[in-house]
Amino acid sequence: MSRFCPSCIVARFCPQRSFLPPGCVFILNLRYQHLSVRLLAAEAGLSPGMFHHLFANKEAFVAEAAAAYDAAFAECSCRCARPQCA
Repeated sequence: MSRFCPSCIVARFCPQRSFLPPGCVFILNLRYQHLSVRLLAAEAGLSPGMFHHLFANKEAFVAEAAAAYDAAFAECSCRCARPQCA
């Protein structure tokens, strides 16, 4: 279950969402073992403390990133398979 807060979504900035794009890239390129919270925070432009405030641990972040990636892929697949729903 996503922990995005409604007020962040309304404000169009959610620190949690800032971690997801670079996180997906790092997971694919560096693999889980080499993923570091400091590297991820630097790429997202946020502090490691913010990461730990938003996610219980690296495993929780990877689960959230995987869920976001799956949702984005499902949406893309729908558009590719049925152009009328784009």
